[in-house]
Amino acid sequence: MSRIGKYPINFDDKSNVTVAGQLVTIKGAKTTLKYELNPKITAKLDGKKVVLTREDDSKESKSLHGLYKVLISNAVKGVSAGFSKSLEMHGVGYRANVQGKKT
Repeated sequence: MSRIGKYPINFDDKSNVTVAGQLVTIKGAKTTLKYELNPKITAKLDGKKVVLTREDDSKESKSLHGLYKVLISNAVKGVSAGFSKSLEMHGVGYRANVQGKKT
């Protein structure tokens, strides 16, 4: 079993995270995202960190714990940095050019 869920989710001044019961709202410069947590998982703000805890050690609770940690962590990153796509080219015979403002 993964132990990803036990680590806190850090966020900076660019994003605003609020916890109201089972609803976690992440607001940033780009957009606002909301997650309704399963009743087995609780979220708590601790300064500039979000800490998720589970009510028991059942398989479902452990799975949801890691899932919500990753979802909220990705949401915090998404509202501040946005989506980006990178391309890696390996091999021989490929030709690529950068056009316009694309990076």
